[in-house]
Amino acid sequence: MRTMGATLCLCWLTSTPLCGQEGGSNVDIPRSIRAFKTEDEYGRRAAAYRLAKVGPEAIPALIEAIQHKLGDVRSAASLALERIGPPAEPALIDALGKTRSLARASVARTLRNIGPSAGAVPALVQTLKEDSYSYTRSAAAEALARVGPQAKAAIPALMEALRDDAKEVRKASAGALGAIGPDAEVAVPLLIELLRDDEKAVRSEAAHGLAGIGPKASTATAGLVDAFDDEYLFARVWAVRALGRIGPEAKAAVPAMITLLETDVPFVGEETVKALGEIGPGANAALPALKRLLDDKRLGTLAASAIRKIDQP
Repeated sequence: MRTMGATLCLCWLTSTPLCGQEGGSNVDIPRSIRAFKTEDEYGRRAAAYRLAKVGPEAIPALIEAIQHKLGDVRSAASLALERIGPPAEPALIDALGKTRSLARASVARTLRNIGPSAGAVPALVQTLKEDSYSYTRSAAAEALARVGPQAKAAIPALMEALRDDAKEVRKASAGALGAIGPDAEVAVPLLIELLRDDEKAVRSEAAHGLAGIGPKASTATAGLVDAFDDEYLFARVWAVRALGRIGPEAKAAVPAMITLLETDVPFVGEETVKALGEIGPGANAALPALKRLLDDKRLGTLAASAIRKIDQP
């Protein structure tokens, strides 16, 4: 009996053919939407999965639900729309410009999780620039990061957002610029400034953003070296990774990177060895230190790979 109950429960949750329902053809959409308001978390998730099975036919009702005043209702609608995926994007973009601010956060987050196309960029930029809630602005920036290089039209707005009063917006905007990549070269000076931000997560994401821009961020080399002294581990790790992504143009950082090879701090030694290899022959001064690591259980294999990249004929 217990096994049968578990099977029925799973069947209801997933709406699989085991329930005698192919797809979502037998799902009562209004009833499922009402469940968002009346059920516990389990019931709301089950209703969301049922509506996701319906597919695009459920999108209008879900768009209405994602604008509801209750956060639980918005979350359940968001889950269903995420599972429907790209077909929900046009309706979400439309809703982004029409809903009240609190609901816009749910809409922007849903677009972020779906992975929006370039068509979402104008609406996301407007949200980033104009919304009064920092959570909504940061969700818009994170969604722009998911667009990637095709979001280059958002670069001016993201640069402006690097000066936002809210740390989560600065952090998300730095990450989005890195996701856009080399086209965001114009933002490098502002990202260098952010390496000294009061918030550790922002400093780390600034280095992450510079890593995404790559060789065109070479003017950040000195600032990234300064970040080796950051108290926050991941700010140091991303500073080293960024120097590796910059590559040969970061050779001025090699002396400081050699000193990092002596650390036992997790991740820092590994990332430094890899970054020296990416700098290549310009990291020749690091060869003696790298050769001393060849017998190191933790770093030996990485050191051998870096030596091959540096010691080229």
